[in-house]
Amino acid sequence: MTYPRALSLLSILLLLPQTCLADMAGLGLFLINLLLVGAAVWLLLSGLLFYALRRRRPRARFGLSLLFLLAPLLWLGLQLAAGFFIERLNPVGGETADSPVTLAGVSFPAGSHIVYEQDNGSRQPVKAESSAPLALGPLSIVSLKQEPGSRVLEAGLNGAQEIEGWPCASAEVMPTTLEPTPQGPRLQGCWLGRMRELGALRWPPGSVLSRDGQGNWSLFWQADQAGEAFGLPVDNMTASYSPRLSLLGWEGSVYGIEFTLGDYRFSGLQSSVKAKWQSDGSLRLSGDIHRRGQPVSCVIWRPEHSQARAC
Repeated sequence: MTYPRALSLLSILLLLPQTCLADMAGLGLFLINLLLVGAAVWLLLSGLLFYALRRRRPRARFGLSLLFLLAPLLWLGLQLAAGFFIERLNPVGGETADSPVTLAGVSFPAGSHIVYEQDNGSRQPVKAESSAPLALGPLSIVSLKQEPGSRVLEAGLNGAQEIEGWPCASAEVMPTTLEPTPQGPRLQGCWLGRMRELGALRWPPGSVLSRDGQGNWSLFWQADQAGEAFGLPVDNMTASYSPRLSLLGWEGSVYGIEFTLGDYRFSGLQSSVKAKWQSDGSLRLSGDIHRRGQPVSCVIWRPEHSQARAC
């Protein structure tokens, strides 16, 4: 898989609406444990093979056992080498245009870099990059991508720009997804280039914005350092909003720290502490919670009054 295709796939995955990404730390720990178990099982199988070959000559016994033990690494190396040589022999298509090329209604001048794909026996431009900014409706762009048969556009913005009230980041960060309409391009998703405040929530730069078919908005944010939402520490959070930006749902979690709310002590050292917004404005917290040394299953937190109570 080439780097541009991998980047495109990453952007699509990040912009999937309503995707549950609230506990990435726990998922990472699970994958590490799974890898360790797999390695232990493979090591055991290698030991059994070494024992089964005890009647063979020592050189053959050690050689076959070592080959079996290193087989996963050898297979991975062959896959990487094959991908490298395929990439060298079949580079990503693209050429410099010697005349203007139109993509999704935008005319890219001669000298632009154009990527083509075969579609029903003819070459169709699917991606174009210009050294000078071009207009896509009210937007200023430097690149544009549209797969055959798709209405979605991936636009590289010429610097950070505000679209429908959202501060979208420039092309250097991540492409902005748009849908062409008679009224102009309609925002489908982008990375926020600066802070956006919505009620009690502040969405930092780097938050991922997406819009679903009903016009509802989704936001996702994750960072190594914990931030704050509703008076709680969080290192990732996701929320959904109506077209008029009324909060429909919010979830957040934090891993690796401890904190207190009143008499309740929350520990995220072994597993994430999770919080979920309720329709009455309160939040329901779950995880490793104790009150005066006694475990508590969950806590209701009212941020407007800074009050916490057991569920």
